[in-house]
Amino acid sequence: FMKRITWWPQAWLGFVFSWGALVGALAVSIPGQIPNEMYALYAGCIFWVIGYDTIYALQDREDDALIGVRSTARLFGDKWRPITTGFYLVALFLWGLAASIAGADWPSMIGLGAIGALLVWPLLQHIDPAKPETALAAFKQNAWVGVAVVVIFMLEPLARTLRPLLDR
Repeated sequence: FMKRITWWPQAWLGFVFSWGALVGALAVSIPGQIPNEMYALYAGCIFWVIGYDTIYALQDREDDALIGVRSTARLFGDKWRPITTGFYLVALFLWGLAASIAGADWPSMIGLGAIGALLVWPLLQHIDPAKPETALAAFKQNAWVGVAVVVIFMLEPLARTLRPLLDR
């Protein structure tokens, strides 16, 4: 529906799909208080969704133009690659900020660097907008990015808990 209203349906999808970060935070925190790092995590996820759904929308650019619906893939035109890279870099920055606010240590930051490689490598090497299957493959790779983000943010508190025991 949003494709008929705005050139930014991917942003709407980002707001909706990423909402779980805030809901999850409310479920496990002091009632009514969302930890500050969750806002950065949420914002990072929004930028990530815009990036990966722009890649997904590359497959449909011609059909979308024919039927008159909008997308960031159409809006960005030939500049989709650097703009999508920018969205991914902002997502990584915000995830790093969230990790930093949460008190994350260097292993989490290295993990975020690995996520950066997962995000940027397909953009630089493998996506050919003339071949929809390359965009679909890059889009699907983002499932691993999501798993990696969850693992990093899940393991960091555990690592902080175990660190004093290991330092003995």
